[in-house]
Amino acid sequence: MFIATSLSYYKRLDVRKEIVAQAQDKEISVIFNKSHFSKRPDVLSYEQDVFEFAKKKASSFHCSEELWHNPLSIASGMKRHELDELRKGWDLLLDVDCPDWEVSKLITHLFIKALEDHQVKSVSVKFSGNKGFHIGVPFQAFPEKIFFDGSMKETRTLFPELPKRIALYLLSYITSHYVKIADTTISILDKVFSHQDLEKVAKKSGKTLFARQCVDCAKEYKQPFAQKKVYECDNCGHQSRPQGNPEYIRCEKCTHPVQVKTSSPSCSFCGSKKPPRSFLNLLAVIEIDTVLLASRHLYRMPYSLHEKSGLISLPIGLDEVLTFDKDRAKPFSAVVSSSFLDRSHASAQETEFLLQEVLGGDLAKAGHIYLDDRSASHELKEVELPEHAIEEQYFPPCMQLILKGLDDGKKRALFVLLNFLSVSGWTYPAIESFIYEWNERNPEPLKEQYLKGQLAQLKKGKKPMPPPNCDNHDYYTSLLVCKPDGFCSRIKNPAMYAKRKSQLASRKKPRKKSSKKSQKGEKKEK
Repeated sequence: MFIATSLSYYKRLDVRKEIVAQAQDKEISVIFNKSHFSKRPDVLSYEQDVFEFAKKKASSFHCSEELWHNPLSIASGMKRHELDELRKGWDLLLDVDCPDWEVSKLITHLFIKALEDHQVKSVSVKFSGNKGFHIGVPFQAFPEKIFFDGSMKETRTLFPELPKRIALYLLSYITSHYVKIADTTISILDKVFSHQDLEKVAKKSGKTLFARQCVDCAKEYKQPFAQKKVYECDNCGHQSRPQGNPEYIRCEKCTHPVQVKTSSPSCSFCGSKKPPRSFLNLLAVIEIDTVLLASRHLYRMPYSLHEKSGLISLPIGLDEVLTFDKDRAKPFSAVVSSSFLDRSHASAQETEFLLQEVLGGDLAKAGHIYLDDRSASHELKEVELPEHAIEEQYFPPCMQLILKGLDDGKKRALFVLLNFLSVSGWTYPAIESFIYEWNERNPEPLKEQYLKGQLAQLKKGKKPMPPPNCDNHDYYTSLLVCKPDGFCSRIKNPAMYAKRKSQLASRKKPRKKSSKKSQKGEKKEK
């Protein structure tokens, strides 16, 4: 019955076109007869290929999260650097799964909300075909290079480390922002659950809602906390391991009488012997499959059938998750309308705030997320701060234009302003007040949460870093604020413009002239 259904379903031209579009630059694998994978690597180039596989009893199609220059060049046993060379990029794919259907929808909705809270716009979602959802962000939404673990790296090479960090950060963000714990209830967004209800959900996946953790290091105890019997000789210190549980034995080493003692287990992470404490383990309910975030791991393609449920993996609108009905994913009633991982409008700037939160420590050292080599080559130089804050009248033309407010590029402008003010002698409170005033001048102000996040990064930074140099076209030229005056040709950085202008102004201030009487008095004394 399933083979007949799949053959009939994959005859649909709209389905085949969408599957082939999703297969571009990706490694493909096909499941036949509900159980056997095709030989890897493989690709899908034509709509007819999908139907030919279906005639050979293909039940579903799967693709890689990674994008490759040539997927057919991938070979088993390749080393990390070889895969990095072949990898063109990767899409962020969050596999949200939960044994309870309503909770699964709720958690998926919260992950989407968390991404939107961090200004990520190119988010798409699809029903997995069975119990959960896949949330996707295309690789085009990430910068080409970032400062990662102490050095500049190409983002395409940071797989799976970076997407795993993002997934864990978002999970932590959700639990801290949208989950409230009371004595007998747990509120997730606006829905209230009893402890017993969520305990039942956790047990479905073999977990427990209440777990134990070390008092000192807060690591979870995987094994039950219990006392152990120890046969340690008081004479020589040797520990014997007799069979059974005798009360007395003779030492295996020196034959001295040994009495059984009880010893509490210690934490395997920090060695603490303090009894563990109980805590509410929300990860037993709010879970995300990080196994998917592994090299060459595959996920079910959009509009592909699911062998167990007989439904299709259907892309849906972000606002449809909470009300989604599985009947919409029946093969012959499903409509091909929504796209998954739409790359057409993705921008490398939209994940800046998210990455700053995920990699806060690294980015505080680097100053920002570098978009190309030009910005990385200059901005890490430290500068000597002026004794007093440089007044606004000495700011260069580009800063003066930014301060009037912008229609586009406000996030980049904010980064430029923060670095410029920090190396111009301005204190953090003064910068904070100034930035909020500037934001009100923008026709469409940035969200307050975004401002707070950027200001928080500035506050964490140990040493102020200058803004991008004048020749960095991703900033001043693209923001349409590069209107040089006669003084601009003498400097390479806006911060240097302000510093030199203020120094020249202080030198030109007229000195107080001494009176003629005092001058005569001085002559007489001489």
